[in-house]
Amino acid sequence: EIEREKSDDAADTTNTWTVALSLDLGQLGWVHAKLQLRRGLLSTTLWAEQANTATLAERHIDSLGKALGAAGLEMNGIRCHHGRPVEAPIAKAGGPLIQVSV
Repeated sequence: EIEREKSDDAADTTNTWTVALSLDLGQLGWVHAKLQLRRGLLSTTLWAEQANTATLAERHIDSLGKALGAAGLEMNGIRCHHGRPVEAPIAKAGGPLIQVSV
């Protein structure tokens, strides 16, 4: 799911872009991600449904942040949780694989 949010404040012309995705990583289980880009800063939240996957992601989260920074992205934070986001965007059989909202 890709979404662009406009500020309700007419003086604020900044858009916030949000990308939410879910990946089935086989034995690692489902991993969900929400990335928000606002004013050039990227905030990233990951959720791993399996506890061992969440632990593994936490162990390597600093490396991921550094890699994203090395790719030219300014990070505003990156974190990982065990569980699922409230609204996990999982593709349903026969449904769209990508959903875009503008």
